Amino acid sequence: MNGVLIVIPARLESSRFPRKLLADASGKPLIYHTWSHAVKARRAQRVVIATDSVELAEVARSFGAEVVITSAECCTGTERIVEMYENGWDEFGIYVNVQGDEVELSGESIDKCILRLQDNNCDMATLASEFLPGEDILTQRVKVQLSDDGRYAKAFYRVKPPYLCYRHVGCYAYKPEILQEWHSFPHLRAEKLSLEQMRPFDAGKTIGTDIVGDAPAGIDTQEDYRSWFLRVVSQTPMNQEI
Repeated sequence: MNGVLIVIPARLESSRFPRKLLADASGKPLIYHTWSHAVKARRAQRVVIATDSVELAEVARSFGAEVVITSAECCTGTERIVEMYENGWDEFGIYVNVQGDEVELSGESIDKCILRLQDNNCDMATLASEFLPGEDILTQRVKVQLSDDGRYAKAFYRVKPPYLCYRHVGCYAYKPEILQEWHSFPHLRAEKLSLEQMRPFDAGKTIGTDIVGDAPAGIDTQEDYRSWFLRVVSQTPMNQEI
């Protein structure tokens, strides 16, 4: 097995911001912006969007994305990738999960996540970034505590962290073994906290990390979307791609 596959899991319904991946105040659906950055990752050979929504699949195909239809029973993005792996998408050496609402995650940062896993001293990899000036760390955004050298995740939090933490970025890189073992990992704490990465973490898997500087938080709420629009879209010249 070799090569890198980026999968963008995409669920249309969201409790805090329903149908957010199709929000198009920018002139293009939100999912397009995530995909357009992902396809610029140089270390990946293929990028696909995985969804159970026919409507979202049609929109994604309209702007040129490759789409895989996955089961509506999948509760997390990784479960969509596991389902793909179990249904024939098993030829890659690394699988990358880029959350569909990470509209500002660059291809360069995705490459850093891939490279961190290719160091071969961790079971999976993810990204972290410093909080933006004035950003409230008490929100439900996921925080990650790093090892002293910044190379490994030591803990994840949704509440106020007891230690200095970074903002967790919604990007993971997996070796096939993680996908093969996924169903056997502990799940109670992951479900309680709604943090899928706790499953391999609680199973004793090492999660390598890299710190990136160009990954403002993903879009969780309508307010996040308005903030992104005002900060990025409205400040971008009409002839320049976002």
